[in-house]
Amino acid sequence: LVFEGHTHQGYRLIDDRGVYHLQNRGDNKGGISHARVLINSVTGSYTVRDAQLVSTGKYSDLDDDPIVDTLLDKYAEQIAPAYKVVGFNPRYMDSSQLGQLIADCYYRLGVKEWGDEYDIILGGGLVSVRSPYNLPAGNVTYGMLQTLVPFDNVLTLCSVRGSDLISKFLETTNNKYYICAADYDTIDPTATYYLVTDTYTAYYAPNRLTVIEEYLPDVFARDLLADYFAGEDIPGEVPDEAPEEVPGESPDDPTPEAPETDAPAPPCVHADANSDGECDRCRISLLTVFDFFSINDLHGKLDDADSHPGVDELTTYLKNARQENPYTLFLSAGDMWQGSSESNLTGGLIITDWMNSLGFTSMSLGNHEYDWGSDA
Repeated sequence: LVFEGHTHQGYRLIDDRGVYHLQNRGDNKGGISHARVLINSVTGSYTVRDAQLVSTGKYSDLDDDPIVDTLLDKYAEQIAPAYKVVGFNPRYMDSSQLGQLIADCYYRLGVKEWGDEYDIILGGGLVSVRSPYNLPAGNVTYGMLQTLVPFDNVLTLCSVRGSDLISKFLETTNNKYYICAADYDTIDPTATYYLVTDTYTAYYAPNRLTVIEEYLPDVFARDLLADYFAGEDIPGEVPDEAPEEVPGESPDDPTPEAPETDAPAPPCVHADANSDGECDRCRISLLTVFDFFSINDLHGKLDDADSHPGVDELTTYLKNARQENPYTLFLSAGDMWQGSSESNLTGGLIITDWMNSLGFTSMSLGNHEYDWGSDA
């Protein structure tokens, strides 16, 4: 039984060895994965039952668990910048329009910063706009931009040979590459040209770029978008503090003592020679039912949004599952932290606190767990 992640694809597969493979689409909009496993406590054999994908429809209408409000209150000071309105967007923009706008911003910054010394031919590169993949018309908060482009890739001035400029940028078939190019007549394949991209594209070896200089270490694509949409700054509201929980009261009456009973019979030494899941001697079931729930590619989606429910409803669903079966384990297939502004501004701690509150059993590391370095 393998719970998988990273590709944001939803599937339930059984390979030719009888191994189940499950992955849901991530971003807390594709749901989670679940499998029920029956384990024989004597023989150690097991059977996978009910391996399935659980859609968000199974829990999106459940009551909210207070955990999200509690965590937002705990980290209110750190995540306050996410709620600040940085500007106004006059029209809806999809991911392609946002990708092109980022390339335009790269080019303009490059001309402004390095144009006196270098003839900048283009700005852009691989731009991956994340969920919810669009920016609606209206006020724009920094958190909205950080969720769309959460990666801390530094702007970079590079040189490139003309032949690579043509094949890797100007005539690329990769639809995730967006460029804003200066006017030019022809490109000399043997000449050297200068472009502005970010460290993700700059250090991707097949692009054959030579890094000349990196821009400020704390300015990223989202900051250029914030400047683009900038108008009058209107301070955003930090969420209200979560109500303080009232601890439950203990019963006044002491627990009655258990009545004395006759000495118990010696326990059965279970055996299961034919592996049918029933003790050969006392005939009780030897099968224990384990429920595994796996979450992949959450990308910090803590709170509710138009495209996905929050983890408050998911928490209710998982707690209900554990209440029904105490042998319920929560797993993660990775890429949990990086993505939302609340998670990014806390270095993933707000998601870690949520996972710890539920008692996750195990987590594998995805590539984005290393976005802030191996020390995280």
